Amino acid sequence: MNILIIDDNLKMIEKLKKDLFIRFSEYIDKTNIFSYSSNFYAIDTTIEYDFCFVDIDLIDENGIEVVKYIKERQLKIKIVFISSCLNLIHDSLIVQPFYFIRKKYYKEDLENFFAIYTNMEKTKELISLNYKYNKVNINVEDIIYIASFGHQLSIKTKAGLYEDNRKLIEIENYLSNLGTFSRVHKSYIINLEYLVSYKKNLLLLTDGTEIILGRVYKKNFDKMFQEYLLR
Repeated sequence: MNILIIDDNLKMIEKLKKDLFIRFSEYIDKTNIFSYSSNFYAIDTTIEYDFCFVDIDLIDENGIEVVKYIKERQLKIKIVFISSCLNLIHDSLIVQPFYFIRKKYYKEDLENFFAIYTNMEKTKELISLNYKYNKVNINVEDIIYIASFGHQLSIKTKAGLYEDNRKLIEIENYLSNLGTFSRVHKSYIINLEYLVSYKKNLLLLTDGTEIILGRVYKKNFDKMFQEYLLR
């Protein structure tokens, strides 16, 4: 894993380096960290970075503009802003950050970041489906939605449609702690990663599927959706 740190505070860079080395070593065999405390537009973009931790309130530069520059060259990079300026959280959403660490609550927020990262890694796991004695393994992150019809589940993925013998509640319990799957109807669970729009209780998914958000599930969905947007 390659990590980029952008901050004009050298003490903060060293602290973050140490904490990231310790924590990422629990998940990954090798972690490379590259840091810049000045000349931010001279970043080596030939390296493919997984995460960029950046102070949104740099002394001589606008952190958001620096991130825009990086994201034009690193399409898959995940941005984690770090700042004491809480009033900038809303402004940061324009570049869709993965997370926002408040310096005042650094330790707590870093723990929250790793909890989210752990859940994200879990979505790369395989789930085994069983239908009429036929078994197939699919990636959890590829699931768009799961629909229940009678005593049968239909699982729509990027690759196609699969079926399973379990009840919807069983799969819901399995996916509930991943942070991207939400029950939206008595017969549907959706993956928020594939939600295109949410208007007047109508949910539109990337494959064109439209689902009416059930009244019973609306409060929980709204809360989860807001948390998802702030990730």
